[in-house]
Amino acid sequence: MKIGTKLFSQACDGAVVVIRANGVAEPPEAGGVPMAPSAPTERSGEAKGAGFALGKRFEYVDESAGVRLELLVTSAGTSTLTWQGRELAIRATKPLPASD
Repeated sequence: MKIGTKLFSQACDGAVVVIRANGVAEPPEAGGVPMAPSAPTERSGEAKGAGFALGKRFEYVDESAGVRLELLVTSAGTSTLTWQGRELAIRATKPLPASD
């Protein structure tokens, strides 16, 4: 997968942009269906789940396998984001330095 690729959910209205894709060849899934580079004409898969909010970053990291996938949500969706059956986690934000 290429960095900057926009992917659309085939199960809901969600869309993401690939931020990192080290060791990743297959696209992530939303609602159990692989995401595609174009918006669907018909929905398939399970549109219910944890959902993903606009502007959030989701990631999957497996250092032992050399895999790191990071996605930025550009359009909110109602299904769950996964990669090869593993649920992606919301990436923790870095704390801002204190301003005294």
